[in-house]
Amino acid sequence: MSIIGNPSFCSGTSNYSLSGQACNATNTWAVTPATGIVSFSPTTGLATTITKVGDGAIALTANVISCGVTSIVTKPITIGNVTQPGPINFSLIDPTFGKIYADIEPVPGATSYNWYINGALNNVYHSGSAHFAVSKTQCDIEYDIAVEAVNSCGTSLQSHANAYVPCNNYFMIAPNPATNNVSIAVDETKSAKGTDATFEEVTIYDLQGNLKKNQKYNKTKTASIDVSDLINGNYFIEIKSGAIRERKSLLVRK
Repeated sequence: MSIIGNPSFCSGTSNYSLSGQACNATNTWAVTPATGIVSFSPTTGLATTITKVGDGAIALTANVISCGVTSIVTKPITIGNVTQPGPINFSLIDPTFGKIYADIEPVPGATSYNWYINGALNNVYHSGSAHFAVSKTQCDIEYDIAVEAVNSCGTSLQSHANAYVPCNNYFMIAPNPATNNVSIAVDETKSAKGTDATFEEVTIYDLQGNLKKNQKYNKTKTASIDVSDLINGNYFIEIKSGAIRERKSLLVRK
């Protein structure tokens, strides 16, 4: 069985009917949420008409009884404009390479998304995630990241979040040059807005970007990583605290 009808409509009414039911079946219609977005009539029978009251996403449910057996069939429907996207999450804020990665949970009924940085449209990304290139020479600043959901009826309200890009000096490494072990510590006098004065991961790459070392921690303030097995040369050491990743140059010399 299935419910036949439009998966979305912008205004007025839209008709829905049950298909594939047994000839002796009875049916009761229901919508979730029950109020605020639509009204519908009749509540029983093989067809019903939904009337738009507000904007949002609903589920139309048919409760079908045939030969004493109840079957439930549900159809998601988007009414009018899509709802405002939920909170924006930042998976990466990288001051060294000038990158911000943002994402949201999917919005029901949305066909695409518009992303903005400081009010300017990002013309590249129209999905539930976006990448932004920011200045590599400016730091200790915030960027306004915004997103709106789009469907055939229009666009939703925008959701906003501030992405704080710190300067690359919130963590200390020593000794540098290093021979055996490198100590990593939070500089308590320079805690970044986007951090909680701890870090949870340290990664070392060579200058070609090849992974050499990786160690995860449970929100520590200090750690030590063994570099005695690395050959002499220059490396990047990356410290991750929340969405913020700080990179520093590391010289291994024996």
